Amino acid sequence: MNKNNSVKNRLSLINEEITFEEIFLITESGEKIGLISRNDALKKAQEMNLNLICLSPRASPPICKMISEREIFNKLKKKNKPAKQITKEIKIAYHIGKNDLATKINYIEKKKIARRKCNN
Repeated sequence: MNKNNSVKNRLSLINEEITFEEIFLITESGEKIGLISRNDALKKAQEMNLNLICLSPRASPPICKMISEREIFNKLKKKNKPAKQITKEIKIAYHIGKNDLATKINYIEKKKIARRKCNN
């Protein structure tokens, strides 16, 4: 399977797959062209060697944008990237006071820190 086919499998509507009569068109630079027929939008996208992607098919009228294949690939790659994990560390000394320990316990319960890592 080449890269273009995998991109098409992950996006709902690209180019000829868009079935709406009229769409709201946005250019690659973000300029709003406005309400335009699907065929005219496809012609403009092909003239500029870009793809027409339906961003919001449920909107009235549906919102479509002209973007390059490389940009589609980058957006999918970014979308599928796992979120960064944030680790929190709490240090407790062996000679800690009762109130200090209670404060740290309250902080842990408040933040709901589930993973506890203990270094001996």
